[in-house]
Amino acid sequence: MKKTAWITLLVFLVSWTTTFAQKKEADAKTPTEIATIQTNKMTTNYGLNESQKSKVYAINVRTANQLEALKKNNKLNPTALQSKKAEIVNKQRADISSCLNQSQRTKFDQDNQKYDAKQSKN
Repeated sequence: MKKTAWITLLVFLVSWTTTFAQKKEADAKTPTEIATIQTNKMTTNYGLNESQKSKVYAINVRTANQLEALKKNNKLNPTALQSKKAEIVNKQRADISSCLNQSQRTKFDQDNQKYDAKQSKN
């Protein structure tokens, strides 16, 4: 009886870890998917027109590709990695900001300040 319980537990644990690993892989998104999600959120939040949407999408694709490449770069130490990531994100923000009108830019800047404050607490 003990042996059966251990085997059942072992089978359960193996299947659970396999399922968890597969779910994590399925959640991974391509840079294009990430850019599409970001652009759609920004279109809703800031009321982007079609011209702005296409410019913002191009910026988001470029940024997502840069961050993906950075993630795969094992040569950087954590401090250099954070610094490079901040540089990429700051460039993205500046480029997006230049595509927005004044009221959109104000909301965009406020949202970024809130995000930065939240990140600094973590």
